[in-house]
Amino acid sequence: MKPLSVDPEKLMLGCEQLADGGIKQKKDVWLAGEPMPEVIKSLSPQVVRMQISESPHEVVINIQCSGGFRHSGFIVVCEGDDPNFIPQVGRDWTITKLAQSVFEYRE
Repeated sequence: MKPLSVDPEKLMLGCEQLADGGIKQKKDVWLAGEPMPEVIKSLSPQVVRMQISESPHEVVINIQCSGGFRHSGFIVVCEGDDPNFIPQVGRDWTITKLAQSVFEYRE
């Protein structure tokens, strides 16, 4: 997976935009060829998923850049009750905080 090549603040804005549209359209999965903010497209995602939890309240965008036997990607926490929230992905996967609310994961 290539390193984060975009400004984390721009990525956060793009993910918030995607989440807002997804909530309005009741859509939570976007495939590579579907319309999405350019900043997300520039990461060449295979799939983008939105997860919303109620307790604690979190809106998370998972940008999966590779899958199969070696999953990797980025997670952006668009909304949340806990400023120290660290998302979990897969069992024993490495999660690295890149910026406030922006994380990278690798299997």
